[in-house]
Amino acid sequence: MRTRIGWLLAAVLMVAACNGGAGTTTTTSSTSTVPIVTSTTQAVTSTTVAPTTTFAVTTTTAASVDVTVQAGEVVGPERFSFAVGEQVSVWVLSDTGDEIHVHGYDLYFETQPGIPTEIALTADVPGIFEVELESSHLPLFELEVTP
Repeated sequence: MRTRIGWLLAAVLMVAACNGGAGTTTTTSSTSTVPIVTSTTQAVTSTTVAPTTTFAVTTTTAASVDVTVQAGEVVGPERFSFAVGEQVSVWVLSDTGDEIHVHGYDLYFETQPGIPTEIALTADVPGIFEVELESSHLPLFELEVTP
């Protein structure tokens, strides 16, 4: 009988420990009531089981990365096209810290190694503009804004 109680207790603790959500930071600490059979005459006693561990689940979800820079190599589309008036949102993930310079708009976005950076602006100037890592002079892509 103790084996059944042990398995039941383990199952309840596992369910309590798995109580987290994707895309959030969750701290879980719960108390569960577990019925335990104390005799063969079907008498049931409730025992409170409190987990001794607090579980924290953290996931970081940015929009999907559009351009990746690793060891001086750029992976991603060579050009992003938007119409005048559209909101530009391009995500860059770099393995080095630098500034991303959007020529023509004269905007700068600071990058940190391993952290996605969003290039966000309103496409209000038509043309084709180079976007580069400023300090290393590494072209990332062209931003095309059509009338």
